[in-house]
Amino acid sequence: MSRSSVFADLPVIDPTIMEGLVELGGDDGGAFVGELVESYVSIAPGIVANLEATLGMLHGGPATPHPELRRLEQLAHKLRGMSMNLGAARVSACARKLEETCRAGSSIGVADWIREIAAAFQEAAEHLRTRWQPGGRLTAEPVQRK
Repeated sequence: MSRSSVFADLPVIDPTIMEGLVELGGDDGGAFVGELVESYVSIAPGIVANLEATLGMLHGGPATPHPELRRLEQLAHKLRGMSMNLGAARVSACARKLEETCRAGSSIGVADWIREIAAAFQEAAEHLRTRWQPGGRLTAEPVQRK
């Protein structure tokens, strides 16, 4: 079973999280979540790029201690939190698995998890860019922007 199918049952973006954020924002809930979406789609790509760059610095075999694993763990933790807060469930789940793997001191599967994170983030970002309505809700189909 591929890793992506492990989390296929999770929503790309959890609408209940988005609805809760809109409520949290009160009268300006749609604008509040819009700012969160913009922040996520502008900051998270840098974290994903840093994961990929740090992966390139891993040397030695899977049993060799890697100082880069701590950096990968930190980046995964940051992305997991951002994604969880916005309801990007698949990104969050993949980042959690990477974080756990790195914390255990293993480099086995790290490259696979980073690929899964990158793919899940692209899907989540596209979903947010095309389905988020400024009024404060997600649509089932992409929104036509003017």
